Parts: sequence; C-alpha cells; structure tokens
Amino acid sequence: MVVRNWRNWKLLRPANEDIITVRNDAFSYDSQLRAEGKAEERLGMAKRMIEDGEPNERIARYTGLAIEEIEALRIKMRASSSAASS
Repeated sequence: MVVRNWRNWKLLRPANEDIITVRNDAFSYDSQLRAEGKAEERLGMAKRMIEDGEPNERIARYTGLAIEEIEALRIKMRASSSAASS
C-alpha cells in the first residue's frame, strides 16, 4: 500500500491490521483443526492395531506416537473394556 499522506496512514492502518489479524486467526484455527484431525486419526489407527495385537514398536513406527502414549492407550482401553464387561 502506498501512503502519500502520513496523517491519513494512521487512520488506514488499524483497518488493514484487523484484516490481517482475522486472516491469521482463521489460518491458525484451520491449522489447529487439521492437527486435531490428524491426532484423532493416529489414535484411531493405534487403537485398531492394539486390538489386532500389534507390538508397541510397530504401532509407534506406523502412527508416530511415543511408546509411552501407546502404553497409556493400552491401559485406558483395558480399563474401559473391563468396566464395560462388569
């Protein structure tokens, strides 16, 4: 944007910054939704692999999850299945 009158520049600047802020917020929200979707997809894949009896190392390799996360997921799945069967 070319500003020829510096007095008017201060009046124009907030509107331009608002547009940029809205765009950045929308981009951040979209990125956050994508990241959450990918995390849910990885957890779903890990759950299916656990149900199929795959070892933690293979699950970690294919999902990108840490071994500790997989072990915690196994414990959570055992607890929920034992609570459901009780």
